Amino acid sequence: MKVKNITGYRPPSCGCDSCEEHWEKATNSTFTTCVRKRCGNSATVGGHVINYQGNSSNVSYIVPLCNTCNSIPTDEYYDINSWALPILSTDTRAC
Repeated sequence: MKVKNITGYRPPSCGCDSCEEHWEKATNSTFTTCVRKRCGNSATVGGHVINYQGNSSNVSYIVPLCNTCNSIPTDEYYDINSWALPILSTDTRAC
């Protein structure tokens, strides 16, 4: 999946304390590794990204990112690993 970062912190609207907690509940996984291909650093933030597959989308997802990858300029697209488990930032089913 090709994504780009979007700016501005948006806390989960479901009551989770952080995007990390929100992602872990939704995926039933542990927040460990940055999902950007060829990175491998420890994930430190729940990064907000939008998907890009030949056209822009305004649908926001949360994925585990390191601080460096979360700081990639918003006009640069990058690939995330196939195992990334992006979740919709508005998904409250698990919360």
